[in-house]
Amino acid sequence: MSVLNQRRSSELASEVQTLEREAAELRAVAAELEEAKVAEESAKRRRIFAVFDSDASGTISASELQRGMREQFGIELNDGCSEYIIKNFDKTGKGVLDYEEFEVDSVRAALERKWAGEESEMRTSEEETFAGANLDDGLLVRLCCVLAYIVPVMDGIVYSLPLCLIFPQLVQVVTPILELSNLVESVPFGPIITFCIMQYLSRREWVPDLLRYNLCQAVDIDIRVCLFGLFLKFAAWVAGIVVPFTDEVIENGMITTVATSAGITSVWVGLLVGVVAFFPFIASVIYSITWSLLGHFPRNIPMVSEEAERVMRLPTEGSSDDNEHA
Repeated sequence: MSVLNQRRSSELASEVQTLEREAAELRAVAAELEEAKVAEESAKRRRIFAVFDSDASGTISASELQRGMREQFGIELNDGCSEYIIKNFDKTGKGVLDYEEFEVDSVRAALERKWAGEESEMRTSEEETFAGANLDDGLLVRLCCVLAYIVPVMDGIVYSLPLCLIFPQLVQVVTPILELSNLVESVPFGPIITFCIMQYLSRREWVPDLLRYNLCQAVDIDIRVCLFGLFLKFAAWVAGIVVPFTDEVIENGMITTVATSAGITSVWVGLLVGVVAFFPFIASVIYSITWSLLGHFPRNIPMVSEEAERVMRLPTEGSSDDNEHA
């Protein structure tokens, strides 16, 4: 019996030694893999640093950081973001980043935190501005914000026709909107009824503020488009007084079907006026729609946004200063 026990003890000791030897080999392999990984990461980090350090000075400046992030990751950094990174990672206070201070993953993480913080601050600012109001910004509300701009688009799409002459591909986009505009105008007092409904909803406090704000802006944009149209009609009326379109005028040769330099110039001036009028209009609409779909208030349209804020009785810049002075 003792011989059997000794044999089992010997086999067990042998198995333990084998396991310890295998464990030691595994630890050695893991250490080698860890060293290889560290070496690979170090080499990768040096390569990235060399790419950012375009002048091989051993440091990365703000401009080099902007260029590197744009070329390597497609991230556009403004001066404020690049200065933010330099300030937070520059431990020596030299205004640049050396190899030890620059780690691209840490930089990207810091930028994401900064942008997330700015997004949160923007949301908080809007909530404080509209404190106690209807802050519903669900998908349905955002889609209604988009629909609010159909009215000014229908009234202003006519000013895209000069662009259609230059870029015929736009006709496919413009034609459905013109057909919708004609359909609304075919209804007795259709445009006026639609405008009055928008005006009414923009003054109702039970309407979500995001929608109210966009309704106010859409109404204001539409008014400006209509005023511009009246200006053009007035200009045409004045031109008709100066050069009346009568048979006598045509017979005298003041108006001809033959192209002249004056006529060609007038056509191009008309096209230019149409394009100049259309671009700010469509840019305002696209900005408002995009910002509203993201759930934000499009508050950066000159004059138009100020009017919307006045209608909704929101605090404007400098109001607190005025109160202090008062």
